[in-house]
Amino acid sequence: NLVKLYYEPNYWMVGHKNALDQKYLNTEIRTFEQTSSGKGFKESNHENRRRAPDIVIELTPLSGESILLVLDAKYSKMETSYEKRLPGCVMKYVHGIHGVNGTSPVKAMILISPTQDTKATLADMHVSPYGLFDEKTVIPVLGVQGVQLNNQAIENNDFTLRHTLEHLLDLMAQR
Repeated sequence: NLVKLYYEPNYWMVGHKNALDQKYLNTEIRTFEQTSSGKGFKESNHENRRRAPDIVIELTPLSGESILLVLDAKYSKMETSYEKRLPGCVMKYVHGIHGVNGTSPVKAMILISPTQDTKATLADMHVSPYGLFDEKTVIPVLGVQGVQLNNQAIENNDFTLRHTLEHLLDLMAQR
């Protein structure tokens, strides 16, 4: 497997001049506008017609299609990130980024949110036994990972960002 790490990659809207010859595209119509002639949409060559998640890990197997693991930082409490930010990010990144052949490459979308807890936490969208650390993990993996932004020690457990990423990479390598 080949692993590539991207910082704030741009996924341009279909039809945008920067989308030519790209492997992945933004296919989401974000703004619907009613026009006098009926249904209409904003032009796709607008400069903001792109998706730019904070971090993307691309895994390319020796044979088969590449997959993407998307990480996006949110400067909100974990609860706010989970309840208010996660649904929109799922639409933007999981349902909005596609390969040029129409496939959906995003197999995980994890928001990273600050926490004051002394225990690291992964707020997984899927209930056990279908969560990331369970035996029947649902794909795409969706959730919010808590990360401490202070100097307090975090208790040793399996829900740190490092453990979440290791488990995601292991899981995706098996598929």
